[in-house]
Amino acid sequence: MSFGYRVLGFGQSEISLFPQENFALSDELLVDGENALDVIGFALDRHNRGKGAIAWRDGTNIRVKVFTSTTANVITLGSTQTLALGANFRGDQDQLAFCGSNKFVLGYIKNGDNQNSTTNASCVICTISGTTVTFGSETVIRGAYSNGLQIAADQQVDDRIAAQFVTVDGGGYRTKVVAATISGTTPSFSGMTQLTGDNGDSQDIDYVNGRCISTFKDHQNGYDGYATAFSISGNSISAGSNVQYDDILHAKNAKVRINPNNTNEAIVTNLNKSTNAPQLKIATISGTSMSFGNFITVDDKNVDSAEVRFNKNFEDRILSVYTDEDADAGDPGRAKIKAGLIDGSGITFGDEQSLASSQSGHGTMLEFDQHADGADKFFYLYRSDTGNDTAIRIGQMGGRS
Repeated sequence: MSFGYRVLGFGQSEISLFPQENFALSDELLVDGENALDVIGFALDRHNRGKGAIAWRDGTNIRVKVFTSTTANVITLGSTQTLALGANFRGDQDQLAFCGSNKFVLGYIKNGDNQNSTTNASCVICTISGTTVTFGSETVIRGAYSNGLQIAADQQVDDRIAAQFVTVDGGGYRTKVVAATISGTTPSFSGMTQLTGDNGDSQDIDYVNGRCISTFKDHQNGYDGYATAFSISGNSISAGSNVQYDDILHAKNAKVRINPNNTNEAIVTNLNKSTNAPQLKIATISGTSMSFGNFITVDDKNVDSAEVRFNKNFEDRILSVYTDEDADAGDPGRAKIKAGLIDGSGITFGDEQSLASSQSGHGTMLEFDQHADGADKFFYLYRSDTGNDTAIRIGQMGGRS
């Protein structure tokens, strides 16, 4: 297998990761132009090619920008929209997910600096006209102390969302999952499905065609890493057993993604506790039962914020992205990326590539354009060397037309 690089011009490049697969970079575009953003959400609309939204925390507000792009890899950002929430709200990553054409859910924790009954997991359903966002009414997901909220939308069925969080219940902090159907801009949530006993910890959640997987830590079981598969019909949840994916005490936090081409397969990725090397496990799912293979090391180096994304337009193709914490000043970028090909229980990776002009400061976020005309393109956010601002670029995997 050979790997090569050639300059295309006009700010783009092409890197051969596998035969017949290419990775092209667009020009860099700063999202806000003034500050390094506290990004809490980033997603693409599967119904509208090259369209997505970015959300970030700014003082007492959530700011949102919608972007569009052309087939020539030119991104246009809309104006900044504001959801004013008042003091002390919390918004961690994975708080934005498209749940329909020009419609997305935005999650947050109200009064997040308090630990009382007013610290509630909440969301709004947002609609888009062009690049203008209209915010729906607030829905309280859990009317009790909550934290660690993650929001996911079904990637293949509109108006279906799921949420994971930790909440006070029966005297302990327990990890819970709920699901909802949406009518217009109003979600209707199910009762809570409990994953842990006292002192649980939520990490990530993904949702594809009625199948949902969450990752979390159970403090009553050695702070080890666990995952659970769910079958969701409307807002009714059927949960499988908690399955251990990392048996290390105080295991590193994990991200999970279901293969959109084969929902009986998923990948959980986290960092090795001893070395901080990015590692992943392939999960095999049947109904709500799930089993894992062995850990696969993506790269043997000290990294941060490791994530994996599947290419919907290419069977068993993935991209792994992470931040190299030991890169020196001469490195073209701290954010790194590798393409991988899943073959049964193994993965073959191409050479590691640097995402130009990227630095440490916050994790790189990446999403594939899953629209049929998306041309295997993906969009990624990172902290740029240019003024320390958050920037967006387009990559491409799987050939060019």
